[in-house]
Amino acid sequence: MCGDWQECINEYVIRAVTTHLAYNDSEDAGAREYEKESSRGVVLLDELLEQIRRYESSREAFPSFESFYPNILKVFMEFN
Repeated sequence: MCGDWQECINEYVIRAVTTHLAYNDSEDAGAREYEKESSRGVVLLDELLEQIRRYESSREAFPSFESFYPNILKVFMEFN
């Protein structure tokens, strides 16, 4: 699924973002996307979705996704 570690992290983040956007469309669309990505072996999907929701609710503190990205990286650093 991935090449180097940066590519892998970015791929997982992209998959989490697309899943989050599907949930924004509808609960059913989100559930389908979640199931698809989970079945593909996307690890930490729940944790990444939680961080994306946190980002959305903290836009005043984090005006861009880039400014929030270190919080996303923590998900991977804490993974055992």
